[in-house]
Amino acid sequence: MPRSILAALLALLALVSSALAEPVEFRDDLGRTIKLDAPATRIAALSHYAVDPLIEMGCPPVARGDVKFELSEAAQKVHAISVRHMAGPNLEQLAALDTDLIIVSIVHAGFVDTIEKAVGTPVAILDPTSFDDLLKEIRLLGTITDHADEAETIANRLDEQVAKLLSASSGSTTRVYALFGAPGAFFAFMPDTYFGDVVSLVGGELVNAGEESKLFRGFSPFSVESALASDPDVIVLISHMAADQQLEMLANFPGWNALRAVREGRVVVLKEHHYVSAPGYHPAEAIRLLQDALKGE
Repeated sequence: MPRSILAALLALLALVSSALAEPVEFRDDLGRTIKLDAPATRIAALSHYAVDPLIEMGCPPVARGDVKFELSEAAQKVHAISVRHMAGPNLEQLAALDTDLIIVSIVHAGFVDTIEKAVGTPVAILDPTSFDDLLKEIRLLGTITDHADEAETIANRLDEQVAKLLSASSGSTTRVYALFGAPGAFFAFMPDTYFGDVVSLVGGELVNAGEESKLFRGFSPFSVESALASDPDVIVLISHMAADQQLEMLANFPGWNALRAVREGRVVVLKEHHYVSAPGYHPAEAIRLLQDALKGE
């Protein structure tokens, strides 16, 4: 069969399949109703937790954000577009992608209307704040893409892996104060974040006596006073830059060395990509690493 005829038949088949596809309707994390004419096949996954599950379930995203932290080998191959915390995604780059759905994190909720008007594509805010949320949202990605069976397999595997880890958790509660080290500033995690949830899963309690930032959801500005008031057993530093430099910066804060966790040598460093904003590409491994860190291993 000539290639031109084969190409025409394939194009016709794609059109017929699209016409027969059922519409998809779901609610995002802010309760907004998202309506798609058919299951999504060209997703820009700018909420990074979605990238690897979409790849694994056979519906790789057409784009991801240009995050600076560690990525899976498969995610590295996905086209990256510019996404900035205070400016949102690059609209010209998004418009060039011919997407049928754009997924953003809660951080960029304020840009949704602008993105939809500029690009003409529905935008969903999906950003899990607990491990249970992560499983639900992986299953939701399966519904959105018509890959429900594959998504269920991924979610069940993660659930089993984490359940096995947690079966070995001790009954003691460790008070944890967690810092995110951004360039030039530190922020403390609030309990109602994904990191706060996984701390509680492994038998800890995320403590933070500070008030949530109005600019950065899920964080409070760091101060030694709030850390002292929280009186943690362990301080976790999740660093966006060289951890040694940030530990040195913290040591120069007046009162830092008065913290009980610092005096007892219980300051641990964990990798950013596992815990910041959303789970990394190995959620179960991230939980194991945190579990070991709280045990002092």
